[in-house]
Amino acid sequence: MRLLSPRGVPVTDPESIPGVAARLEITPRQEEHIEAVMRDDGLGPDAKARDMLFTAQVVVPTTATGEVSFVSRVSADRSDVTGKSALATTISTAQRPLTARVSALENTSYPGGRVSGSLLVANGDTSPHTLKLSVVEAAQSVSIEPDTVTVKPGATRSIDITLVLGKSVQVGSIGGLLRVADASQDGRLVDASFLSVTVTPGPTWWERQRGAALGATAALLAATVALASVSARRHSRLDRTVLLLAFSTWDGMIVQTSAAVPPHGPADPPSRS
Repeated sequence: MRLLSPRGVPVTDPESIPGVAARLEITPRQEEHIEAVMRDDGLGPDAKARDMLFTAQVVVPTTATGEVSFVSRVSADRSDVTGKSALATTISTAQRPLTARVSALENTSYPGGRVSGSLLVANGDTSPHTLKLSVVEAAQSVSIEPDTVTVKPGATRSIDITLVLGKSVQVGSIGGLLRVADASQDGRLVDASFLSVTVTPGPTWWERQRGAALGATAALLAATVALASVSARRHSRLDRTVLLLAFSTWDGMIVQTSAAVPPHGPADPPSRS
């Protein structure tokens, strides 16, 4: 569970909401609910401390069947933060023929940019399954490519996926959830993953042209070194020839490149002319 601002942006700074706490209520059908603490301390099932992503782990009894609901509740000290989120599901005794896992959709990008990830799918069924990928609960323009994947019977596939940010996406963190549903089974949810993408201002013109500028500078230096070698052979009177090959600017710094070319013949006294 994580908190979102009214604009749908994830809250990632624990100092912004002091004393925040979360708990999970688990209610099997026609039974009293039980509670579990949702952690943000990096222990147990929680992957990272103080990232405002709260985690709880529940062990399902081997005798459990039927419907069960999960309700997460959050509160904070000296704050108006209160709320809950509900999820209803069904416990099945049959083994899942299809599994999927989204990974690596955590990165920094810019408006109009793209974020790479992967989707690992294993189809243990005797028939093909078509998965539908979608971004939900995102307040900004975000889409996923590809949005449909078909897996053959008995196959395991690792699929490259790309999160595409709209040009109107605002700087900051992106909210939303990537859902993977089985379109072959009435849209049953197979996997879901929070989006953890930070949007920064787009690259400047110089950053976009940096590679071309560096290549041109390297070519210029190579040509100048070759010319300096020829010049040194023709003018062997000098003890050495110190040449200033190039000045260039790189990220606001001055780069000065020079070379010392030794003589290729007997050294004569410098001419007074």
